[in-house]
Amino acid sequence: MTMRTYFPKETASEEPELASAELARLVRALEHELKERGSVGFGTALELMGWLGLGRREFAVRLGITPRALARFARRGALGPAVSDRLYRLARLVEAATRLHGGDRARAVAWLEAPNRGLGGRRPMEMMAT
Repeated sequence: MTMRTYFPKETASEEPELASAELARLVRALEHELKERGSVGFGTALELMGWLGLGRREFAVRLGITPRALARFARRGALGPAVSDRLYRLARLVEAATRLHGGDRARAVAWLEAPNRGLGGRRPMEMMAT
């Protein structure tokens, strides 16, 4: 038997639509920076970090780098090409999860962080690296 979660109508608001629009804008900015410069500016990376509600340490882990490497990128003002590509893939994954969850940022991020039986108990966010 499948359990469904009930969300009362009064919790629905325009916030999910705004969150989706904000994320879509971020993804387009990442695409533009990658095409124009071959890397992503640190400010754009921080915007995604804030959108996800992550601290710098957690964000570094999601990008597959150390917090010290993230600090070096902060001083330089831009991520390296490989890390920029990972950031872009992370943003696209988050964008897809947000669409899947009707624009609800909290549900999308929770889903990405939760173990998934279909992925052998791994979290979708972990699978990004493969």
